[in-house]
Amino acid sequence: MKLKKTGLIFVSACLVGCSSYRPENFESKMARFDAKYKYNKVPQFMVPEFDQAARSPASVKVQEEGYEHSDFHEFNNKNIYFLSLHGQYEQLRKLISNEALAIKSCPFFHSGLLSYKEKATTQVGTEQIGATQIYENYLKNKADLTRNPEFLLPVELTEAMPTLASVLDSQLDKDKKIKAVERALNNHVTKTYNELMELCDTGSSDNYYVFENLVTYTKSQNINPNKDGLSILYRTTLFSNMILVRSLKGYAQTGRSPASNQEIASNINYEWDVMKRLRVQWMREFVANFK
Repeated sequence: MKLKKTGLIFVSACLVGCSSYRPENFESKMARFDAKYKYNKVPQFMVPEFDQAARSPASVKVQEEGYEHSDFHEFNNKNIYFLSLHGQYEQLRKLISNEALAIKSCPFFHSGLLSYKEKATTQVGTEQIGATQIYENYLKNKADLTRNPEFLLPVELTEAMPTLASVLDSQLDKDKKIKAVERALNNHVTKTYNELMELCDTGSSDNYYVFENLVTYTKSQNINPNKDGLSILYRTTLFSNMILVRSLKGYAQTGRSPASNQEIASNINYEWDVMKRLRVQWMREFVANFK
């Protein structure tokens, strides 16, 4: 699959003050920012049933390697957001399209990008996913969209609809459906790249401000380890990408070797820092056992 080159798309990022006398809750903030998404709107993934309290503490052993030695206090919110999104982009472009451009220069996050490159000592997985694989998986698993978020990616670059699932359910012939798979995946990579370039050139993005609001929110409120908590996290760029990357790796690593766990070591510290910053360390187990 080849990523079609598109012009860089820049969206302005701004905050709108709250005129209400009541403290604005996170849902209200999300409603305001949802209206501002134009080109990198977070995909509307379905949230699965989840309640960590109902699970046995020993039900799953989560891989600890790469999590505990993170630089939690080294980066501010903007840096940790950029580094996490950049790491996810690197994983996505290697899985989906080697034609996607690498981020080589980034004025606003120059030192952060250098830090990432120093720590990224291993390759991110170079086995690309075939669109036919995903199409065939849909025929087998389309009833469970909560465990296959890739089917809910928008097909078009600037529109939320139609989703890939709706196209695959249509009367189009097989070849056109496979092309739709390619387009949905490539467009997601393109939109992520565009946001990274916006961050590099302006230092912020609409999606970043959603993350910043969430950091502020969790200083006084907890996000609980249940379906409601997942619903909040799924509406952020970083966590929706965590789930998407985890799902896509299932296509490329069906016979993964022990060393393949190291493929995401370069980004896992940054994502763990995000979880700790939001006090949602429970999300580690959910992501590790997703799919």
